[in-house]
Amino acid sequence: LTLGRVKGLSIDEREKLEEAGFDPKQLLVLLQTGDETLNWRDAWQKYQQCSLYKGLGGSHGFDDFGDYLPLIFRFLGIE
Repeated sequence: LTLGRVKGLSIDEREKLEEAGFDPKQLLVLLQTGDETLNWRDAWQKYQQCSLYKGLGGSHGFDDFGDYLPLIFRFLGIE
């Protein structure tokens, strides 16, 4: 399962993965409340079983991504 594939998962696809034993906690979902394209609240609800992080402000391009690398590395077990 690649990052590109995970980003495009539909609810049905996610349910199929769960049926196959995939743990939603293996996904880290990073959201920013300032996303002008997607409603972060919808994503927060949709991915509530995943590991979620909500950053204030930002944009659809996910501002200051580099600042989140320590969080991503910790999630991956890389310190």
